Amino acid sequence: MFLGLLFEQDLRDGWWETFGGLPVILAIASLTALYLFGVPAFLLSLLYALIKLRKSLQAYLITFIAGGSGAQIWTLLPVTTASIDEGLFRFPGTFFMGAVSSLVMAFVVLPKRFQKNLTKG
Repeated sequence: MFLGLLFEQDLRDGWWETFGGLPVILAIASLTALYLFGVPAFLLSLLYALIKLRKSLQAYLITFIAGGSGAQIWTLLPVTTASIDEGLFRFPGTFFMGAVSSLVMAFVVLPKRFQKNLTKG
């Protein structure tokens, strides 16, 4: 009974604080995630497009190293809110999270190798 009265009172007095604040919080969280993960991914994708990577072992190695290094460098910049003492943002964890996620995306999105057309016509 007490919980019913509590929720009824909450809905009657502050429905905007209860339901209206959630979309705002979700929008702020999504913009933060876009900033923390989207910006370095976009910068690395520009680098990959510039050197025109194709599906090959060399391209996968470049993507692995660049993704890990980009993630590690991004966490060391003062633009992130995490401190270096936090466990998630230490060297091997950050590097491997960026490297593995970049490698998985490279498997999916890199175009096939360019093959010269031997037949003329």
